[in-house]
Amino acid sequence: MQKLKVLIVEDEFLIREVLKKYIESQSEFYTIIGEAASAAEAMDFLDESSCDIIITDINMPVMNGIEMIKSILKEKPHIKTIVVTGYDNFDYAQKGIKIGIDDYLLKPIDEKEVIASLNTVREKIINAQKQELEQKQILNQINEYIPYLIEAFLNDLMTKKLELDIIKEKLSLFKIHIFKEYFQVAIIKKVCEDLNKSQELFDLFAFKTIILDNLKDSFVFFDNHNRIILLNCLDSPHFIPDYEYLRTKMTNSLECILYMSIGSVIKGLENVRKSYIEAEQAMNYHSFLEYNHIIFYQDLNIINEKSSPTIKIEESHLDKFSFYLKGGLLKNAKEWIDEYFGKEHDNIDNLKIKAMQIMISMLSINIDLQLGLKDKFQEIFYLQTYQEIREFLINLVTDFIMHINKIRNNTVSDHMKNIEKYIEDNLSKKSLSLTSTAKHFYMNASYLSRIFKHKRGISFRDYISKMRIEKALEYLSNADIKAYEASLMVGIDDPNYFSTLFKKYTGMTITQYRSKI
Repeated sequence: MQKLKVLIVEDEFLIREVLKKYIESQSEFYTIIGEAASAAEAMDFLDESSCDIIITDINMPVMNGIEMIKSILKEKPHIKTIVVTGYDNFDYAQKGIKIGIDDYLLKPIDEKEVIASLNTVREKIINAQKQELEQKQILNQINEYIPYLIEAFLNDLMTKKLELDIIKEKLSLFKIHIFKEYFQVAIIKKVCEDLNKSQELFDLFAFKTIILDNLKDSFVFFDNHNRIILLNCLDSPHFIPDYEYLRTKMTNSLECILYMSIGSVIKGLENVRKSYIEAEQAMNYHSFLEYNHIIFYQDLNIINEKSSPTIKIEESHLDKFSFYLKGGLLKNAKEWIDEYFGKEHDNIDNLKIKAMQIMISMLSINIDLQLGLKDKFQEIFYLQTYQEIREFLINLVTDFIMHINKIRNNTVSDHMKNIEKYIEDNLSKKSLSLTSTAKHFYMNASYLSRIFKHKRGISFRDYISKMRIEKALEYLSNADIKAYEASLMVGIDDPNYFSTLFKKYTGMTITQYRSKI
């Protein structure tokens, strides 16, 4: 650290000179910045200059050392102080602890005591500077994380039911001031085509800038799906931002495709989650509409407040349906449709709504398995009877599951070729096993065992043993290779086990085999 600057305040010339001599002997750590013969001179000096340490006599004319320190520390509390006093004044000097005096020197002053006192104060300064540096570093780290904490809070506001007191506490903590009463959430999803990750992020931040430039009273952040979430703060439920203008500006700026869905206007920040959920639900319908289209939740007649509360299929039932689809279980999927889709006497519009729910559930499984769902979505509106809609769904689900099973079978077949090649290349390794192979191909060991037996008609363990013996036969045909060497070369380090396995698969001993070569 830099040398500490010391100011000497002493009305006796000889004592000042002695103090200077002692301090200058420690010039590596201290430098005398100035000296004063009175408190008034010292305070005038400090008006123009600064110091780290003051050494002052307690007895001085007009204003004594204690009073001077008290006055100085009000303006400059960082200065450390050492008081020089006699035995007669020591009790009085000790009272200076309350005002912040750091150390004392008794007259007659001793060089060792002066140096020890200076070093004590120096240690305090070093510790204070370290603490200040640590606090600054912590504060800087907090400031760096605040934007992420704010974004996490805003995401919680969208997805979790937060009490108003918690919301107010967070707003106060992050110094966010919201004076509006009404709110509306929009979700903006960018459709990327062959963009690298950095370019995609650049575009998203460019969109964020465009939004903030055009909508002043709003919060813009990203959710876990890299979608832009726009929280608009409104003066009135009747004043809706020009989303079409905003969409046009964004698409023209970066020449891209956007999906935008918007929830209804709600009152109270604690209820903003409702608008987000509505925007999320509206986003599901983009797959059936043209690109760059804005969907308002309230425009979806199929889910407005006037609709019957009984027309929608519960999420838990849809989850079961998705399970059947993913598992390729056509029989179960058909039975599910008969149980949850509806009955012949049900309202035809309600049946169409349920059919669309089912299709959205299918679409959410895998975007690559759409099978023309966008076009088929339009077909629903032309169907007029329960039987027509049911038949339409059964055919759609049948095609969907057959497509899934075809992909799965192709994937398994591809895996089988790679697995057999892996076994062949690693026969010499003792560690080759069902577990190690499953781990290599990122598969579940039980699943691998099951499909291997199904595809090859032999257990995985027996297949490896068979392949090892077949390879060993090649080695044993060479008279220079001993039986135990052949055993090691196919990953079996137990000669007895090798002999047993050899006889099991060949019907003869190793000696008998070699005698026939």
